Amino acid sequence: MTSRLQARWTLIGAAIGVVSGVGCVYVYLQSLTPPERVKTADGRVVPFEEYERIKQEEAPVLRDDIASYRVAPDKPRVLSIPKLGVYARIRPVGKDGSGRMQAPASINDVGWYSESALPGVRGAMMMAGHASGRTRLGLFARLDTLDVGDVIVIETGDKTVREYRVTQVMTVPVGRVDMNAFARPQAGVSEGLNLITCAGEWLNGDNYTQRVIVYASRNL
Repeated sequence: MTSRLQARWTLIGAAIGVVSGVGCVYVYLQSLTPPERVKTADGRVVPFEEYERIKQEEAPVLRDDIASYRVAPDKPRVLSIPKLGVYARIRPVGKDGSGRMQAPASINDVGWYSESALPGVRGAMMMAGHASGRTRLGLFARLDTLDVGDVIVIETGDKTVREYRVTQVMTVPVGRVDMNAFARPQAGVSEGLNLITCAGEWLNGDNYTQRVIVYASRNL
C-alpha cells in the first residue's frame, strides 16, 4: 500500500512539474512578445509600433555618427548654427505624396531638398528640420530666436566650409507660407540658404499652426 501511494505521489509530482514547466515557458514567451500599447515619456499611451517609430525618430545622433557620415564632395554634409548649439548631419529629402517638401526622418537631422541649389552655386538651398518630436524638442526648436547677422555654417562632402549670415527671420501661419518665395534666394542674394520648421500649436494630422522661416545669404 505504501509503495502504491509513493508511486501515485511521484506521478502527481511529475505532472505538477510538467505543468509548472509549461507555465514558465509560457511566461517566458510572453516576455518576448512586444506589448500592444506602451506609455511614452510624455505620458501618452500609444500602440507598440508607434512607440518604436517614435524611438527611431528621436534617437540621439552622436558626434561619432556625424564624423563618419559621408556624402558626395559637392553635397551639403553638416549644418552648424553656433548661436543655437546646433551641429547636425544634412540628409537629402524629396517630395511627399502630396508634392510637398519632406522633412528628415530624425528630429536630430536636417533635411536638404535635393532639387534645390548646391552649396557654392547660384540659387537657394532649401532645408527643413523639426522643432519637436512627440516626446522631446527637435533640432530647430529655437530657430525663431535667430537674429539678422547670425552665422550659419555649411560643410560639404569635401570638407569645404561656407558661412552664411541670417538676413530675415519670420513666423507665418501655415496656410500663408509662400513656397515659391522659399525656393528662391532673396532679392540681391546670389547664394541663399533658406531654413524652415514648424511652430505654434499642434493640430490633428501631424501638423502645426505656424512655420518659422529663416533666410540667409553667403558671406563672399
